[in-house]
Amino acid sequence: MFFLDYEAARQLMERRVQKHLQEVERANLLRQARAGQRSWLTYQASRALSGLGHALVVLGQRLQRYTVEPATPAGE
Repeated sequence: MFFLDYEAARQLMERRVQKHLQEVERANLLRQARAGQRSWLTYQASRALSGLGHALVVLGQRLQRYTVEPATPAGE
């Protein structure tokens, strides 16, 4: 592209640079926003372990209800 007007070329360059800087800033903001989020795999693993922990607690409570009292000696 050949420009006869130096001022028009300079303004076009400045607009392109400004647009690029805005895109970079937007990408950085999106990256920062995602940095606080857990990844999908971490989230799934956390849910699975939480469910497993809950199931173990419930099972332990059920087992405590059905425990057999220790046998007392016949003489007591």
